[in-house]
Amino acid sequence: MGMRGQRPNVRNKYPEPELEQKPIKVKRKIDNTTHHNLCCIAAKWLQGRWSKSKPYADYATVELVTQGWENTDVFGWNCQYSTMIEIKVSRSDFLKDKDKKCRVDWYGSVGNYKYYCCPEGVIKENDLPDKWGLLYVKDGKVEIIKLAEPQETNIETERYIFNSIFRREGINKKVFNYRRYEK
Repeated sequence: MGMRGQRPNVRNKYPEPELEQKPIKVKRKIDNTTHHNLCCIAAKWLQGRWSKSKPYADYATVELVTQGWENTDVFGWNCQYSTMIEIKVSRSDFLKDKDKKCRVDWYGSVGNYKYYCCPEGVIKENDLPDKWGLLYVKDGKVEIIKLAEPQETNIETERYIFNSIFRREGINKKVFNYRRYEK
């Protein structure tokens, strides 16, 4: 006896047609881990020890989205100035960045000091806009290639950042009274 449902030595006189195999288009998920890792490295560097040869921030944010004109990768500030760091993991990403509204018109731009930060060699020093600095990340360490020069910043957009942080951290509308009178 043969296999159930088939007769031995009998060919199917109606062979199945071969189906044309079309390549399946699969949407690739964008791997943002490299970008996010570079953001965290840059933020920690910005908060590192104070030095005259590098910017310093008491407070720093990573990939904060606000209603302001510019959503920065890293934004840090201290009592004297603010620093904005744009992370770029590819050359094409860097080339697209110059078309952003906040790059074309300084009015929406944040940061008294502005930096691009990337893996070594992605951006060259002569590619930078005026007064921008350049940072390379190699083996988890930040190297200053070019220091940024001070620029005008949009204080209104920076206030959006501060308000967004307060709201996210649970600091609701409040009066901070630091001068209490004793009775």
